[in-house]
Amino acid sequence: MMDATEAEIFNDLIKTGDSLMHTDPQGVIRVGKRMVNKAETIGDWNKIGKALHLIAAAYFALEKPDSSLHYLYQANTLKKEISDQFLWTQIIIEFGKTYRLLNNSDSTVFYFELAAKLANQLEDSKLKMSAANNLANVLSDVGNKGEAYNQYLESLRYAEELNDNRNKAVVLNNLALIDAEMKKFELAEQRYREAISINKANNRYFDLAMNYGNLAIVFENTNQDDSAIVYNNKTIALAREKGFIRDLARALVNGSMSYGKKGNFQKAREYLLEADDLCRKHGIVFGLFFTNTGLYKIERELANYPAAIEYLNRANEVVNQLDDKSMKSELLQMYAESYYASAQYKKAYDYLIAHQKLSDSLRQIANTNLVAELQTRYETEKKELENKQLRIENQSQLQRVRLLNITSITIGVAFIVTLLLIFLQLRNRRQLKKYNTQLSRLNSEINLKNMELLIANQTKDKLFSVIAHDLKSPFNALMGLLELLIKDGHDLSEEEKKDLLNKLYNQTNYTYGTLENLLQWAMSKRNLITANKQEMLLLDAVSVELEFLSGRSGEKGIILENKVNPEIKIYSDPQLVSNIVRNLVNNSIKFSNSGKKVTIEDCVIDGKIALLIRDEGVGMSNEKIVQLFNEEFTESEKGTRNEKGTGLGFQMVREFARIIDAKLRVESNKGQGTIVWVIFPDQAS
Repeated sequence: MMDATEAEIFNDLIKTGDSLMHTDPQGVIRVGKRMVNKAETIGDWNKIGKALHLIAAAYFALEKPDSSLHYLYQANTLKKEISDQFLWTQIIIEFGKTYRLLNNSDSTVFYFELAAKLANQLEDSKLKMSAANNLANVLSDVGNKGEAYNQYLESLRYAEELNDNRNKAVVLNNLALIDAEMKKFELAEQRYREAISINKANNRYFDLAMNYGNLAIVFENTNQDDSAIVYNNKTIALAREKGFIRDLARALVNGSMSYGKKGNFQKAREYLLEADDLCRKHGIVFGLFFTNTGLYKIERELANYPAAIEYLNRANEVVNQLDDKSMKSELLQMYAESYYASAQYKKAYDYLIAHQKLSDSLRQIANTNLVAELQTRYETEKKELENKQLRIENQSQLQRVRLLNITSITIGVAFIVTLLLIFLQLRNRRQLKKYNTQLSRLNSEINLKNMELLIANQTKDKLFSVIAHDLKSPFNALMGLLELLIKDGHDLSEEEKKDLLNKLYNQTNYTYGTLENLLQWAMSKRNLITANKQEMLLLDAVSVELEFLSGRSGEKGIILENKVNPEIKIYSDPQLVSNIVRNLVNNSIKFSNSGKKVTIEDCVIDGKIALLIRDEGVGMSNEKIVQLFNEEFTESEKGTRNEKGTGLGFQMVREFARIIDAKLRVESNKGQGTIVWVIFPDQAS
């Protein structure tokens, strides 16, 4: 036995180990080994078990589950000698946490359920609280969010009964994670703020840094980018101060995404480079994937494709080291996107095919694993039912031999057993139905992805078609006119030169408009355009575009009439609104004859501000109006002077209206002109 002095030294070592767990796990391991040696010299099994548990927890913090299990199994050999059942339950919980890190859900559930059983036997509320929280963690991992939520609430109840604010804050954080996953962001924010308040008051800096980071993610998901940056920087500052290396690296990666969304690529790059350096110095291999893919996204955004490919190559080395197929699939898609953006279409195609094959393989593996899991569960439950039925039959036989005079009781027992078997069979059927539903949902998702791929191929075909025909022909015309000026310019009169230059201007203007529409349409299809809404004067957008189009309208002898109220303000994206106006007015000019008028004015529809564009052009049929709103591509018709088009103009109007949450309405009759309304959403910032 230890004397008082030795016991005090041992307890000091335990406190030292606990305090270093998040900042210096290697130091904890050294302290734990000193504790083992100290306890072994005096033969105190409980102290040895405590020291082994501390070492295992340190290896868990280092994400080295194999080493953690090594020391846990050493503790397991002392099961008969360890008399402290509270300590033994803690060791069982550590087993569950370690198997969870290894993604072994069956072993994880086994140990956490065993821990809950031991906690109930000991009638220890603290252990019950811990067991409920850990069981909820693994239930959440396997997708059973509803039962996980109930277990977290049970753990929270124990924490409040015990007035255990430290663990209350832990459970609040876990509840908020599920709230955020279910899009209940306000409730998640409330719980994170409560956890922050508790951890601040109790100087729980590691948990506080985690709360700050999670709250930043909530703000990121609700597009509150400035708030996300503020709380992520709080995480970074606290992690730097306290030496939380992994949390610092994680926060730097998350912070880079917030700055990237705001277009501050320099700051985003600084954060990622610092995180990359931390991960390399401290052996955080998993983190290197996120730092290099983050740097790739920045370089791709800046169109620096060689640098982007280099970062993908570095990420690929990490993926090969981790042998993670889902990461590999994601990486192959990034390669395809980068090579496509840099016009290396053959490489882009090869990587896209490789990505598709691996994705299909992963889906097939997931389906196979699910079927195997269903089969295993079915066979296990079937065997349990058979064993249970056999035991019941044996017991019934013994009772008939020994207790012939109580046959009525035997019949009652058999009746109850029959009901139980029926209940179990019904439950198994419900479970099989549930799994079949899951398989159907997976098939539906696969069909949806195939449809998305079909649409992407249509987009690609249209893009190549426009490049091949609608851009190639205008450039040929431009080169022909320029050649005529160069070779025969000295033989032409001033009037002929002026006429030729006027044709050059018109052809250049048409080609520029075609190219601009093509680029804008391609960006919208890749979801690269987002609304940058602000308060704006509707007249400003209309006036600028009418001035831009005045040359073309004047050439055709068409009057542009601007009747927009100069005081009307809307909350929208000026660039996208201008683009919508430009394309709609351009269409009106294209399909109107000389002497006609195009009127642009504001109005109110259903209590909402709207922009009306009315022309006196050739109009269109109802069938043509329906085609305008179809997803399929339609060929552009020639204008009143045989003007050509790409067929992209109204598609872009429709896409940009969707981005700014506006609605489109079209009315037209053949020979009677066309009216288009752009109805803006409720004007609230």
